[in-house]
Amino acid sequence: QYTALVYCGTAVLLVAATLLAREPFTGYTLGTYGAIVLLALIPQVLGHSIFNWSLAHVTGTAVAISVMAEPVIASLLAIPILGEFPNATSVGGGLIILMGIYLAMRPANFLR
Repeated sequence: QYTALVYCGTAVLLVAATLLAREPFTGYTLGTYGAIVLLALIPQVLGHSIFNWSLAHVTGTAVAISVMAEPVIASLLAIPILGEFPNATSVGGGLIILMGIYLAMRPANFLR
């Protein structure tokens, strides 16, 4: 399957890059390893797999536009997870991004 091939290929490249950079794979806290696993599973496996799946149901343009919401969602998730709140400029920028997504996606001509 396409996603399995891509994810395995990128994993091999990341291991190679880590070895070339002589960075360690060990010595981190259990919490750090947990964060690495969650980052691999949630945004990568779940998030990008959903984008790939959605290409069978909507146009590539619709998927590309929806990807613009990622930083807004990440900023919202930083509030409960990290206790970090975006400043007013970031909130304003996020609102502009969401309005742009709404305006671009309003026409139903993106559905297949």
